[in-house]
Amino acid sequence: MEEFGQKAKQSFKMGLGFLQKKAHQQMELARLQGQLSKTQEHKQQALLTLGERVCVMFDMDTFKAEELKDGVEQVREFQSQIQDLTRQIQELRKAEEAPAKKDPEEEPVESDEPPPG
Repeated sequence: MEEFGQKAKQSFKMGLGFLQKKAHQQMELARLQGQLSKTQEHKQQALLTLGERVCVMFDMDTFKAEELKDGVEQVREFQSQIQDLTRQIQELRKAEEAPAKKDPEEEPVESDEPPPG
C-alpha cells in the first residue's frame, strides 16, 4: 500500500511539473506575441514618418536620399526584430507540440526501501 502512495505522489509531482512547464510556455508565448505586436506598430510608425519626410522633401524640391538613411535603418532594425520574434514564437510553438520529454527533475524519487520482489 505504501508503494501505491509513493507512485501516486510521483505521478502528482510529474503532473504538477507538466502543468507548471505549460503555464510557463504560455506566459512566454504571450510575452513574445506582445513584443511582436509592439514592434510591428513601431515599424509602421517609422514607415509613416519616413513617408512623410519623403513627401515634404519632394514638396520643397529638396529630396536628398542621405537624409533618409536614419529612418531606413530604423525600419530595417524593426524588421530584423520582427523576424527574430517570429522565429522565437515558432520555436516555442514547435516545442509545445513536440512530445513531452522527461526532465531530470521529473525522474522518480528514489526510496530507502529495497525494491519489491
